[in-house]
Formats: sequence, structure tokens, C-alpha cells
Amino acid sequence: MATKITKEKIIKGMDRENKESLLVISNRKDNKAVILTFKDFKEKKNNRMFLSLSQNSTCEVIRELESYMQLWEKPIEKEQQAYWEEISVFSKGIERTMGLRPKGEKVELDLICYTDKIYDDNWIGLTPTKAATLLSLLYGYVKSWIVGGDRICPSCEEESLVEKGLTKWMCLNPMCKEEYESSFLDDGVELD
Repeated sequence: MATKITKEKIIKGMDRENKESLLVISNRKDNKAVILTFKDFKEKKNNRMFLSLSQNSTCEVIRELESYMQLWEKPIEKEQQAYWEEISVFSKGIERTMGLRPKGEKVELDLICYTDKIYDDNWIGLTPTKAATLLSLLYGYVKSWIVGGDRICPSCEEESLVEKGLTKWMCLNPMCKEEYESSFLDDGVELD
């Protein structure tokens, strides 16, 4: 195993009332799981908490989870499409389930936890296998947002480049967003 991750990553999202809400990603003390905490868990409906992530926020979550995959030396698989899924964990007599679903050009996460403990129902701990599943699903959402590319981007290798004016190309992949001069693309770089 590589080095230990000790920092927390705070990612901004929105609740269902379009108010800012935070997702905190941190490591478990033994470094064998990643903890996702819905920091502002004001919104509850049927004991569920909801958080929508923009494309940029989703990419931040992906980058953070990628660092855990490197730490755990876990291979990364990428889904090719977005779909609704639930990830459940059961530990110390408590079940925690996080769902993912498309919401326009966002990803909506919801969390439900079956515990009677006050202030213990806003987080889920994901083992390397469960974290890899979440990461794979998020890649599927990013892939679904890449629509209308004309050429393959040299950086991300997705068919995600579109013309931006007369002299530029831009990558539609929110994980990449590279821009290229037309002369760069036409000077012997094979893209198709």
C-alpha cells in the first residue's frame, strides 16, 4: 500500500431546495475505507438525504476517489453509460445505502441510514471495492455528458472535440476540457 491520505476534501453540491450543501470525502482512520459525509443534512424526506453534484463537482469526486484507488492499488474500470444504482454497506448492525441517479446534467446522490443514533445518519464508509464501484458509475455519468464530439481528443482519448470558432477546438469531456489550436491538430497529429 502507498502512503496514507490524511486530508479531507470538501465538495460543493446543492440540496433539493437549490441551497448549497457539502460532501466531505475523508479516509477511515485505518485507511481501509473512504468516508463520504453529507455535511449539511438538513433536508430529509423518508429518512433520505439528497445532494446534487454539478459536472465540475462530479469530476472533483472522481479525482479524489482516483487517489484512493492509487493508494489501494485497485484497478479502475470505467462504465460507458450512466445509470441509476445503489451501493449498500452493512457494518456494526447498521445498514447504509447511497443511491446515484441522473438529474439533468448533474448527478444526484441520496443517502439513507438505518440507525437510531443522533447525528450518525449522514455518512457512508466505502471499502476499496465499493469505492471502485462508485468511481466506475461516476465515469459513466461523465461519458454520458460528452455529446456531439467531432474528433478524438489527444488528452482524454474520447470523441469529444468540437470546433470553437475558426482556429480552436475544445474538448467537451468535463474531466479534460483541453483546448487546441487548429494548426496543432492539423500538424500531423492523427485524431480520427
